[in-house]
Amino acid sequence: MLRTRLVVGTLLAIGAALILWQDRPPNYPGWLGLLLTTATLATRELLALFPPQSRPRGQFTIPAVLILHGSHWIPWQDYFPGTSTQASTWLALFVIFLTLAWLAVGIETVAYDGGGQSTSRLTATLFVLIYLGLFPAGLIQLRWWPDSLAGTALALTIFVPKAGDIAAYFTGRLIGRHPLAPRLSPKKTWEGFVGGLLASILAAVLLAETAAIFPGGRLEAAAFGFLIGLASVVGDLAESLLKRDALVKDASTTVPGFGGLLDVIDSIILAAPLAYLWLSGCPELWYSLGFLETP
Repeated sequence: MLRTRLVVGTLLAIGAALILWQDRPPNYPGWLGLLLTTATLATRELLALFPPQSRPRGQFTIPAVLILHGSHWIPWQDYFPGTSTQASTWLALFVIFLTLAWLAVGIETVAYDGGGQSTSRLTATLFVLIYLGLFPAGLIQLRWWPDSLAGTALALTIFVPKAGDIAAYFTGRLIGRHPLAPRLSPKKTWEGFVGGLLASILAAVLLAETAAIFPGGRLEAAAFGFLIGLASVVGDLAESLLKRDALVKDASTTVPGFGGLLDVIDSIILAAPLAYLWLSGCPELWYSLGFLETP
C-alpha cells in the first residue's frame, strides 16, 4: 500500500508538472484536457456518494461542471467591453453559474414525481456545481497570469497542499498518537496535522524563491503556506465527511494507493480559492492583470 502510494503519487506529480511545463499559450490545450478529464471523473465519483433517491442527475450535473471549467477558455472580454480579461471571465462565470442553477431548478420542477426528494436532489446539485465547478476556478485562472508568475502561482496552489498531505501522512504513521477527527478520519492525528502544516510552510517558502510573487518575502510566503496548509486539512476532512455519510472508505478505486480521484484533489479544492485571493492581493499582480492602473 505504501509503496503503491509513493509510486503513483510520484507519477501523478511528474505528469502534472510536465503538462504545466510543456503546455503552450494562449489556449493551453494540455491544461484544458487535464481539467476536463479530472472534472468528469471527480464529478462521477462525487455523484456516487449521494444516496440514490437524492443523487443529482448526472446527465445535467457532469456537463454543467464541464461548462463551468470550459468557460475559462472563452475570450469574454469581447462580450464585456471595458473590463479586463480576468474581470470579464469572473463576470461570465457568475452569469453561467446562475443560469445553470436556474436550469437545475427548472429541471426538478418539470420532472417532479411526488417522490419527496426533489429539494434534496436540487441542493445536492448546487453543492456539486459550487464544489467542483466554482472552487477550482481560481486555480484555472492562474494559468493565464504573466509567464514569470503563472508557474510559481500554480505550483503554490497545487504542491503546497499536497506537500502538507504527504507530510501529514508520514508524520502520522511514524509518531501519530492523538486522533484529530476520529469519527471522520480515524487515521489522522494531531501530530500529522502539525507535520503537514510545517511541510506546507516549507514548500511555500521554497517555491517562492522561484519568482518574486510575495512582496512580503519569506515571511509572507510562510504565512501563505500556513493558511493553505490549514485549508488543505479542511478540504481533506470535508471529503471524509461526504464519504462517511455515504458509508464508504474511498470515493472509488480509480487511483491505486489513494482511492478515488477525489481523494487526491480534495485538499486542493478548498485551498484553491484562498490561494487565488491571497495571490491576487499582491499589488504587482493587480497591476499586471489590469485590475489597477500602474502608478
